[in-house]
Amino acid sequence: MVDRCVLIAPCVDLTLTSPSWRRNEHKCMLQFRPLQDSLSLTRVYYGPAEIEEIQEMAEHPLISPIRGALSDLSPVLVLVGSHDVLVDESRELVRKIRNAGGTADYVEYPGKNHYTLLRGKTQMDQ
Repeated sequence: MVDRCVLIAPCVDLTLTSPSWRRNEHKCMLQFRPLQDSLSLTRVYYGPAEIEEIQEMAEHPLISPIRGALSDLSPVLVLVGSHDVLVDESRELVRKIRNAGGTADYVEYPGKNHYTLLRGKTQMDQ
């Protein structure tokens, strides 16, 4: 087991159902695209398949780790910006790890999005 796992703005739920996908879509360069769109993050990750298969597989813990058992993990540190489309699933991941008895630290950077988290201020921050 590793000493600590650091996750920077992790995408851990490829069902893309977290409210922050819509709430922050105009604040973050990572855009929501429905599964029907060939550029949907889930389709890009999973590969070519029928929509029904992708919807079913997006629920699987190997595709969406937040939907799996989170009890035997090394301590986790999650870093995410408040304007990231992934902020809600990052918060949920930390909550689930803690509820499973694991250790999870969480740092949320105000006003930062997926791309500006480590790069500093850009036009997206204004």
